[in-house]
Amino acid sequence: MPDTAPRRRPLLPYTMLAIGIAAVVVGLFWKSIVPDSAFWSEQQAEEYQQAYAAAHEASIHGASEGGLSLDETRANFQAKQQQLATARQARGVWGKIIAVGGVSLAAAGAWLLRASDSAG
Repeated sequence: MPDTAPRRRPLLPYTMLAIGIAAVVVGLFWKSIVPDSAFWSEQQAEEYQQAYAAAHEASIHGASEGGLSLDETRANFQAKQQQLATARQARGVWGKIIAVGGVSLAAAGAWLLRASDSAG
């Protein structure tokens, strides 16, 4: 007697496809979804502005209000500038990582789905 019951499809490939597609969407809109404060705090922004003002003042007067030399204020400002660049880069990289992971997960789910179709 032939088996006439409908064959159940595995849930895992569909779940992988759905999560993968969702991850791609999140990755593409990462910069819109995640606030700047997740990578660069208000305190860091204020320290950056203070370092900029001190370096500007030292470039005009030879020293800052705190008595730091031009070289010291420039070094401090450059360190803050590097921290800002790192935060900006991290923000962009995480979106790409999530999107690529989503594509990989969706592709694996599609492959499993196709393999389960051809096996049945």
